[in-house]
Amino acid sequence: MTNLLTALLLAIGAAASAAAGDVEQVTIVSEGAVSIAGEYRHAGAGSAAVLFFSMCGSPDGLQGWSPVADLLRARGVSSLVINFKGSRDHWKADGAAAIAYLRSRIGSVTPLAAAGSSCGVSMALITAANHPDTFRAVATLTGPYGSDALAFVRRSPGLAVYSGASENDGPAPGWARELRAASSNPDSKLVLLPTLAHGTDLFRVETSLAPEMSEWLAARLSGRRVAGPPTVSRIAP
Repeated sequence: MTNLLTALLLAIGAAASAAAGDVEQVTIVSEGAVSIAGEYRHAGAGSAAVLFFSMCGSPDGLQGWSPVADLLRARGVSSLVINFKGSRDHWKADGAAAIAYLRSRIGSVTPLAAAGSSCGVSMALITAANHPDTFRAVATLTGPYGSDALAFVRRSPGLAVYSGASENDGPAPGWARELRAASSNPDSKLVLLPTLAHGTDLFRVETSLAPEMSEWLAARLSGRRVAGPPTVSRIAP
């Protein structure tokens, strides 16, 4: 009987571990009963989390952020990737709905970060600005943003900013430099990459980028300082 009970408990534990490793396809209901598609990775109740905004028009869809999200879960950080609605009128409500979903899974007080690529950069910064006491960090890849987002970063010394772009991607490196320059947080970082790719497509051509970004996000969420003072780095090709 004891052996049977032990085997049953081991089976339950194995099933729970497998379920914990699954990527959950979720639907989040925003204002006006608008449905938002998402992918959720659970690292446990009470874990920190990152809210990712996908790149518009990418064939990868929600999977564009997978290289970073998978590494974060291995570090004990949950994440939610969403396909927000195209109209700017929906952005505030979509961001709030995504935060509420995360809170329902991980708890009400754990630290959060936001990240966006391409058009998702504006969404990440707008969401952080609408919830200034919620986010410790924002990571951005090759995307534009408005003057209001830049002003928010300037007046938010507690917000660390990871600002990345390909050096050859049109105006993107200028956007990245300006955003980094607006931040007075000592952990903010500018990353300029030599290979031409846009947004989350950079993860396919710069294999060291996802590990570096996941480490940076995990460190910011834990309050751990990065060794060394440099705030500008270049990923080697």
